[in-house]
Amino acid sequence: MVQAVAAERLALKSPEAALASVAEVGRTALVEMRRIFDIFEGRSGPVDFTPQPTLADLDAMIDTYRTAGMGVTVRRDGEARVLDAGTELSIVRIVQESLTNVLKHTNGAEAVVTLTFAKDVTVEITDSGRAPTNSRSAGGGGGGGRGLIGMRERVDALGGTLTARPLAARGFTVCCPMWW
Repeated sequence: MVQAVAAERLALKSPEAALASVAEVGRTALVEMRRIFDIFEGRSGPVDFTPQPTLADLDAMIDTYRTAGMGVTVRRDGEARVLDAGTELSIVRIVQESLTNVLKHTNGAEAVVTLTFAKDVTVEITDSGRAPTNSRSAGGGGGGGRGLIGMRERVDALGGTLTARPLAARGFTVCCPMWW
């Protein structure tokens, strides 16, 4: 979806490159979906052991949103430390889903991703978008999607809490402190 929005915004500058990028992401998504269906249907076959993204991959993932035209600032507070693979994957996916929501539900909003490493690890994503619509409700699913619900499930599994709410003036924030 990020690449499709980027293609839409960049079509005048480089339509061939934008469409090639969307096609590649689409092919990758289809391969992943087929693999999931094969697992659920009990088909055996080669297993893909490609590593899942970690915090080391976060900046590259965020660059895809910048390519789509979104202004994204990343702040890191405290001394980063190695976390377990599940926690790192959850953090990356929470940031990814939050930025996708900003791209999907706002027009030209900027986002700030803050990772705070203290006694706990806190992930916060805040955007400057317009007032939320029903599809950006704090309830975790007002738009029919599973984005906030999935984020809440990930954070709950790690023993943390998730707060997702509109900001007073404009914008939206997702905050996830996680303890261990």
